[in-house]
Amino acid sequence: MPRKATSTAATKRKTPTSSNQKGAKKKKKEADDEDGSPKDEKVEDIQEDGSFVSMILKHEKHPKHDETVVFFERKRKVSSSSDDEIFYSVHGKDAIFIDKHFSNYGSFKYHEKKGECDKDHPYIVGGVRHAGLPYLTFRPALYEQFVKGILLDHRKKLEIWADRKSNYECIKSASPGNLQSFEEIIFKSDTTPGIVCSIMIKQDSNERRVGIAYANTSLRVIGFCSFADNSQLAVLDSALAQMEAKEGLICISKNDILYSKVLDIFARTDIMCTELKRSAFTRKPSLEADICKLTGKNNVENPEFNDECVACAAQALIDYLELVEDPHNYSYFKTKSFVVQNFMKLDSSCIASLNLLPSPSDRKKHDSLFGLLNECVTKPGSRLLREWIRQPLTDQSQIENRLDMVEIFVEEHELREEIRAALKKIPDLDILCSKMAKFKITCDDIMKLYACVQQLPVIKESLEKVRNEKTFNEEGIFFSVLLQLEDLCAAFIPKFPTLVHTSLDLENAADHSYRLNPNLDDNLKEIAEELTESIKLMDEECKRIQDEEAVKKDELVLVYTKKAVHLQVGGKVASKFNNNQNYIALGGTKQQFKFITRNLMSLAENYRLCQEKYDACSDALMYQVKGTIGSYSQHFSDLRDALAELDIFAAFADVSTKSAKPYVRPIIKPLDAEEDEIYLINCRHPCVEVQDGIDFQMNSCLFDRSSNQLHIITGPNMGGKSTYIRQVAINVILAQIGCFIPADAGSIVSIRDAILSRVGASDSTSRGISTFMAEMLETSAILSTATNKTLIIIDELGRGTSTYDGFGLAYAIVEHLSRTTNAYTLFATHFHELKVLTEDPDCNRVCCKRMESVLEDELKMLYRVIDDDETNVNSNNSFGIEVAKLAHFPPDIIRVAQMKSKEIESIINMTETPNAQQNTTKESSEERAKMHQALCKFANFDFSNKSLEEIAQFLQTHFKK
Repeated sequence: MPRKATSTAATKRKTPTSSNQKGAKKKKKEADDEDGSPKDEKVEDIQEDGSFVSMILKHEKHPKHDETVVFFERKRKVSSSSDDEIFYSVHGKDAIFIDKHFSNYGSFKYHEKKGECDKDHPYIVGGVRHAGLPYLTFRPALYEQFVKGILLDHRKKLEIWADRKSNYECIKSASPGNLQSFEEIIFKSDTTPGIVCSIMIKQDSNERRVGIAYANTSLRVIGFCSFADNSQLAVLDSALAQMEAKEGLICISKNDILYSKVLDIFARTDIMCTELKRSAFTRKPSLEADICKLTGKNNVENPEFNDECVACAAQALIDYLELVEDPHNYSYFKTKSFVVQNFMKLDSSCIASLNLLPSPSDRKKHDSLFGLLNECVTKPGSRLLREWIRQPLTDQSQIENRLDMVEIFVEEHELREEIRAALKKIPDLDILCSKMAKFKITCDDIMKLYACVQQLPVIKESLEKVRNEKTFNEEGIFFSVLLQLEDLCAAFIPKFPTLVHTSLDLENAADHSYRLNPNLDDNLKEIAEELTESIKLMDEECKRIQDEEAVKKDELVLVYTKKAVHLQVGGKVASKFNNNQNYIALGGTKQQFKFITRNLMSLAENYRLCQEKYDACSDALMYQVKGTIGSYSQHFSDLRDALAELDIFAAFADVSTKSAKPYVRPIIKPLDAEEDEIYLINCRHPCVEVQDGIDFQMNSCLFDRSSNQLHIITGPNMGGKSTYIRQVAINVILAQIGCFIPADAGSIVSIRDAILSRVGASDSTSRGISTFMAEMLETSAILSTATNKTLIIIDELGRGTSTYDGFGLAYAIVEHLSRTTNAYTLFATHFHELKVLTEDPDCNRVCCKRMESVLEDELKMLYRVIDDDETNVNSNNSFGIEVAKLAHFPPDIIRVAQMKSKEIESIINMTETPNAQQNTTKESSEERAKMHQALCKFANFDFSNKSLEEIAQFLQTHFKK
């Protein structure tokens, strides 16, 4: 960056806006005026010359500029008695981006450089001409909002530049997967800290080998994952979605077909792609030693690390994050194995279609499963809950152990309330552990840790009061947590409280502001006495003025901090001090008037010098205290894990018991059970039933291997088909994360290895894929991934193309799933004709259901799932026109729709001659054979190695008449 300039050519202009935009902005400004935030939108003048403009323009030409937003940290003098105030500026395209996504005021100031960026050489972005380089300024009040929005919502990198010795330097940087510089801001929400994944894919003779190394720099975790994948990279898609990765590191040639495939997965899972050189994925001899430095162990114990793909990915990851370069990371990290077989596979499409996690469009907390279940009272508990929802278990014993814990908290109401009351006093241990590792912990933070340790015996004693067979199960979670808390109590008490009492000055703490104990050092003690004397003299000056002006103690107060000292008086008596030559006004509001006296200015200067000496003397001692506190880091990390789990179990119990109809414990059958069945009795959709004004209709669902393997579900539009198939899937997920389910007692869930979904019909414009192509790609992934232990939900397959082609595909896919895949499937459709499959002896495990409705004067939805045993498929109508009536369509449109519907129906009836009907069986059999053959080709077609044109040609060849 060039040297900072001293002159300016800044002008203020507004970009052209329509009258509607002006009206909207006026309303927004009025709303801002009410909460006092317009000052944050004020565009301050910044002095920069042409060299700064050239620097920004050059920076914007960089190929990866669009991935990064740059803020400039600046300072200004507010008053002579206070320190410089920090504010921020953003320039060029970044200023336009901030205005578009966060403020939308369209009001900029401009830097000009004659001949390069001025009225005659406008700066053009998105077709809008600017007479100079636009910029905005904002205060720290908006800084956190912008940081979170850029990194978490828009998945961009962020850099903070500041003036250092008249040169601009980058002082902070972050990416969606590496949030180390902004952890304190990010941790204020329940959002999972950023995870960056490094991916190495190797093509063997018969399979693709995928190695992943991932890191959560906020929680100090490095993970390893290794697996074989198919041509669709379906396992990679699921693994990245379940890790909730924010950034992916790759080194794939753009000519390689895998390149577009991986980018497509990144786009679906909203992962930022960072491309590295191939040399970055070359393993160094020091790799294992470097990881051991980070973990403090003698070797890497994770078996996945022995996979060459994983090791190469780990090398790229560690170098990219520069973990070894920071000694504060040493011995603070732990390694973790992510074994894909241990979790139910949930890809990004399934997570989105089932609303498992919140989305920006959610209006209410209960719109997502996470929002419904998140009654956690600690931040680590909420973050761990997100992980559990993304990673349902497949091991029966682990699921039963979780259900045991939920049952204990359901039955022991007093225990649940005691634990939740204690957990509410626990601070955010995630951020405190992070600050311990970075040696950024403060005296106030130490007191938060102290308060946390004080709750340990309370929680332990509450758990010890419970006595039943589940609490004495040595293999159970309850017994394990109790033992862990006993060990932690022994590690913390009485050593840690004694350390805090020795290190901090608890007796003289004012307004919960803590400092080091002066008795730690003789020199510090002497300075502390000077500081106390200085404060005493300022108090005497304040009392003198109170007596002279005859004001009460609570009307005139002395305010002092490390940065400033002043006197403050209430508005009622402010007239005595305003315009008085004996007092120096410092400003204020109608409610408060701030001022200082010349004598107090002298005393304040002495106080400031004493404070500086105290801080300088205490810094060296504080470093030693930080080191001692840091030795407890691993204990606090273990405590965080234990308390987060307790928080989730208490939350599950709270949701289960407070529902209008309490949740029940499901019967869990193992993945390899011989009697493989799912029987949900009167199950409900947990997120829909809590909506206001909803009288939810319960429905049962039975899957078995006799005649209920694949359910074809028909019924009217808005009849509840989509809700039904989703609620079945969500009940299975709830069971496998270890939560009670909204159903009746006796409900059975056989563990599923995956839930695959094809729900919704929106274009994938960003990926250049149409509705029908998206349907085909997702269906292909289902066919190539599903096993006989998978639960599949498909909604309205085939509506992205013509009716005949759609029906043909739907028919062939249902037939394939029934005959070959043998996966439990819920297939919601408007193709009522699919019920003829039940007449096929090879599809005897297909059953037909429909959503019940009654058509009298108007269509009435009953939302009940019933057996579809009607023989005439034409009588099973979708009632689209009747639904349009309910939506208050204009009568003319309804009349024309009815007329055309009857015309088409009569044409179809005329073409169905007796001879044609006689040949139906033979022709349909031949047609089914052809469709089955085509579908086999479809299932085996390697989409990943083909371009979109080749895929389109394949579909047209085999599925177009």
